[in-house]
Amino acid sequence: MTTEARPPTALGLLDMLQTTTEDMTASVAFYRDTLGAHVEVESPAWSQVRLGGLSIGIHGPGAGYEGWLPAFRVGDLAAVRAALEAAGGTVEAPHDIPGGVTMRFTDRDGHHLAVTEYGTSVAPLDTSR
Repeated sequence: MTTEARPPTALGLLDMLQTTTEDMTASVAFYRDTLGAHVEVESPAWSQVRLGGLSIGIHGPGAGYEGWLPAFRVGDLAAVRAALEAAGGTVEAPHDIPGGVTMRFTDRDGHHLAVTEYGTSVAPLDTSR
């Protein structure tokens, strides 16, 4: 049995599914009351629920995307960013989240995805310095 080495830019665990809403209160209530989700965080701009072993993040209005956004863990967000940019990918600026940094990008067909590296901040990823 051969084992292929994973490139340093390989995506890891599906960490979270994210989506958007125009009515955070109603959206959180739906997941909690109808589907039995545990509410982990609730605010007008961002809420997070746990459903079936998976975190679902809910962005309020103005998130910049619609539908579902899978977010994967990575060990080296800077390497993923460099690889995406070298391949001509559309990459948004990374931003801090509690416990780490996240960055959205699109694949070659325009589908939105995100990567998250925990245990760091956006400052060491700033390539403009």
